[in-house]
Amino acid sequence: MKKSKKQKILFGLGIFFLLGALVMITEDIMATITFGIISIILLYFSRKSNLNIKEKNKVYQNSSNNYVPYGNSKIDDYFRVEKEYSKVLKEHYNNIEKINMLYTIANNLALPNSKEMQKVIDLCIKDIELAPQILNYCKEMANNYDDDLENHLMNYVSFQRLAIIYEKQKEYEKAINICKLAIDLGFYKDGTPGQMPGRLARLIKKQNQQKKKLEKSE
Repeated sequence: MKKSKKQKILFGLGIFFLLGALVMITEDIMATITFGIISIILLYFSRKSNLNIKEKNKVYQNSSNNYVPYGNSKIDDYFRVEKEYSKVLKEHYNNIEKINMLYTIANNLALPNSKEMQKVIDLCIKDIELAPQILNYCKEMANNYDDDLENHLMNYVSFQRLAIIYEKQKEYEKAINICKLAIDLGFYKDGTPGQMPGRLARLIKKQNQQKKKLEKSE
């Protein structure tokens, strides 16, 4: 079992006094020499220990002087950003939850032009109005991590959902405008292989096909 620092000091002092008593009793020359050597050794280690303490205090003092306040740390910035945008984020995620639920109901009823689907459209438009604030949140998070904005952009479901609804309603111009808005803001991700640019290309193709059919019918 290793001895603690206090135990080592007490042990050294015990030897010191024991040898001192030995010298007084025996008055032996060898004991006196031994006593002197031990005393020198104890004094050396005592001084070395004091130097180590001074060095540690110096290091601590330097680290204290160079200490960066917690309020300026990246962790604190992270929580500041989360707190600043907590209200808009909560509203956004609540909207997404309602949009997904209402869309599932309307879509299962196969009613792309129903009142139920219009509620989804209105909610998508309302949520898209929050997009500039959500974009600022993504930018601040990217800055906080010294990272590219692209790595912090989320899949903004409302753009994708509204584009799908307009596509089902054959309102290709509206769907195209929604895709362009999403791309312009930076929310080009939608979870598909082609992302929003691929969706936009497909919608333009469908719109052109629709125009050709109308021209032939005339």
